[in-house]
Amino acid sequence: MRCYRGADPGDKAGIDPELAHEILRTSSGASRSLDAVAQTAFSRNFEPGFQADLMYKDVSLAVSLGRALGIRLLSGSLAEQLMQEARSAGYGTKTFTAPLLVQEQLAGFQVTKREPGEA
Repeated sequence: MRCYRGADPGDKAGIDPELAHEILRTSSGASRSLDAVAQTAFSRNFEPGFQADLMYKDVSLAVSLGRALGIRLLSGSLAEQLMQEARSAGYGTKTFTAPLLVQEQLAGFQVTKREPGEA
C-alpha cells in the first residue's frame, strides 16, 4: 500500500521522493502502480486516465468476491477504503492515483519533485 500512502514519512522527513521511488522500484517494492503514483505526484497531473471511481468499482468487486468466498483480502480492503476516501473528497473523476491527494491533505505535506541540490 506504499503506492497510496502518498505523503510518506520519508518524504516529509526530507528524503528526496525521486530517490525513495528509485530505491523502491529497484527492490521488492517495484510495481506499475508505484510508478504511476510517482509520475502523478511529480507532475502534479491528476487528470483522469483511469478514473478513481472505476478503480473503486473494480477493487470493490474483488473484495466482495473475496468475502463471498471466505478469502481474506486485507490489502484489497485497505485499497477499497483509500479509494472511497478519495471519492468522498471529490476526486472520483480524477485518476486512480487520487488517494495520494487525500494522504497529502491529512499529512499537511505535498510530495513534489525536488530540484538538484534541494534538501
